[in-house]
Amino acid sequence: MDTIIIEEPRSPPRRLACRDWSPSRALFNGAPNIERADKLVQIIAKQKGLSHPVIDANVALVDELLDKNREKAAA
Repeated sequence: MDTIIIEEPRSPPRRLACRDWSPSRALFNGAPNIERADKLVQIIAKQKGLSHPVIDANVALVDELLDKNREKAAA
């Protein structure tokens, strides 16, 4: 019978320098800019002649929240 060596798990990676790694967390913590997968999906869909009301609504909501965050940051 072969012996299987099981190593102890390594420690988890250190936290990223940016605490707001989640786009939604960053958005609600006042970030003026975030990475936008929703907008990317919407743009690609439009290039292919497609759209979806849920994606469009999500993009509009995030756009609105980002606009508010940018206004607060500028003040």
